[in-house]
Amino acid sequence: MPPKPFEFNSSLDLRESLETAQALRAIASGQPTAFDFSNIRFVGPFGMVYLSTCIEDTVKRLGPGNAFAKGHEKQNYLAHMGFFRAFGLPHGNLPGQATCNSRYVPITDLDALEIRKESAQSGEPIGALLEEKAQQVAAVLSQQVGGDFHDTLAFAIREILRNAVEHSHSLVVRYCAQYWPSLNRVEVAILDHGRGIQSSLSQNPFIECTSDREAINHSLMPGVSGTAFKGSKINRKDIWGNSGYGLYMTSRICRLGGDFFIGSHSSGLRLSSSPQKKEKEYLPFGFDGTALRLTIRPSEAANLQSRLKQFSLEGAKAAAQIRGTVLKASTASQMLTSDFEEGLK
Repeated sequence: MPPKPFEFNSSLDLRESLETAQALRAIASGQPTAFDFSNIRFVGPFGMVYLSTCIEDTVKRLGPGNAFAKGHEKQNYLAHMGFFRAFGLPHGNLPGQATCNSRYVPITDLDALEIRKESAQSGEPIGALLEEKAQQVAAVLSQQVGGDFHDTLAFAIREILRNAVEHSHSLVVRYCAQYWPSLNRVEVAILDHGRGIQSSLSQNPFIECTSDREAINHSLMPGVSGTAFKGSKINRKDIWGNSGYGLYMTSRICRLGGDFFIGSHSSGLRLSSSPQKKEKEYLPFGFDGTALRLTIRPSEAANLQSRLKQFSLEGAKAAAQIRGTVLKASTASQMLTSDFEEGLK
C-alpha cells in the first residue's frame, strides 16, 4: 500500500495547529503515511509543542515502518528548535539541546517526575524548585532581569509549570516560547501528557464535572482545585500552598491585551480581550493531557504587583459565591516571588 500524503499548512498558529491535530487523529491506525513539511512558513511555540506531541502519538499509532517524512531537510528553524527530534525523526537538535537565544526558548522537556521526587526528598516546595526555571525563561525572552515585563513572564510561567507538575501526574512537561518585539507579543506554550483537568478536579467533593468543557471552566474560577477545598488540609503558613488561584490569576494577566488558551482531552477554550470587547471561544481539541498557550503584550505589563492584588481581591469575592472554594490565594499566587521573599530574609 503506497503511503498516503499528509501536507502541513504554511501557517501553524493556534487555530491551524488545532485543525491539523484533528486531521492527524483521523489517520487510520496502520495507514502508511508520508508527512510533508515542505510548505511550512510559520509555526508558533504552541504549534511546536502541540503538533510535535500529536505527531509522536500518530507515529506510534501507525506502527513501525508506516511513517515517512519529506521536506523537513529545508526547515532549518524547526530543526534548530528541536521540533523533528521531539517526535523521533532523526533530524536537527534534540529538545532542549539548542542554546536559548535572544527572544526564544526552543522546545524543552522538563522532567516532572524528577522534580516531584526532589521535592519529596528535600522538602522544598515544587513551586520553589520551578521558580529558577521560570526566571531563566523570562530573562531570555525579556533580555533583562527584573522589571514589569520580566516579572510578568516569570510569574505566569512559574504558575503554569507549577500547575502542570503538581496536578497532571505527567512524567514530562514540554514547553517553548518566543518574543516578537515588532509585534509587541510574547507567546509561551506548555503541555503535559497527564491525566487532564476533569480527572484532577474529580478529587474535589464540591465539584461535579460531567464533561471536559465544564472542568476547564471550573479550573479557571478562583479558589477551585482538586486538592484545596473546604475541609482539606491546607497549611496557611506555606507560601507555596495550593489554593486554586494559579490558572485564574494567569488567565487574568494574559487578557490584559493578550489571550489565554487551555485545552484538556476533548475541549479547548480561548479567552481574549481587546479595547472593544472580551471574547470567550470554544475550540476543537483532542489530546490525552493538557496544553496551554499564553499570549502577553509587554506594553500591558506595567504595575503588575498592584494588578495581582486587584485580581486576588476580586477572586476572593467571586470565590465566596462558589461552594467549597478556598477564599484566599496563596502568597505565591498573588505576589511576585521577589516581593514575598523580601519578607523571608
